[in-house]
Amino acid sequence: MLSILRGTLGPVSIGVLFFYGHLVAAVLVFIFFAFTDFLDGYLARRWNATTLWGKVLDPFADKVFIILLIFFVGLPAEQKFQIWCLIGAELFLACIGSYALKRARKEGGEWEKKVGANIWGKTKFWIEVIFVLLLFGRKLGLDPGLNILIPTLWLAVGAAILSIGGYWKKLKA
Repeated sequence: MLSILRGTLGPVSIGVLFFYGHLVAAVLVFIFFAFTDFLDGYLARRWNATTLWGKVLDPFADKVFIILLIFFVGLPAEQKFQIWCLIGAELFLACIGSYALKRARKEGGEWEKKVGANIWGKTKFWIEVIFVLLLFGRKLGLDPGLNILIPTLWLAVGAAILSIGGYWKKLKA
């Protein structure tokens, strides 16, 4: 439920706040919805309620949440190439996740262990959260400068590539 909430209502509510000029409220709602990513995984493990769908839905909700907000909050023109690299990596990760989900539903067993976020995917998500916060900072007049924004986005792209490698390795095993 938290994944669905985060993936759909998060960007919408932040967008409404942003559109009406409530930037500080939008940032606080963004932080809340980003925190629900941690809360979702923690509660699922604590209550032993992890499911195959949850393992796929959570990273998918992360992708929707972050990509929509990156576009919504706005990018400096200098970062268009990096964001397209990140989106390409995110789409590739979504394809890998879909393939793994299909195999896990068909074969079960070991394949179910291969589905779900890896450490690089989670690292990527939190780097993206930092990046979106930096973008919000620009809107609030706290411009961190391109010397911070561009490396942060490249770190996210690098973590996405490492995440793809981790999934690929897991699926080939």
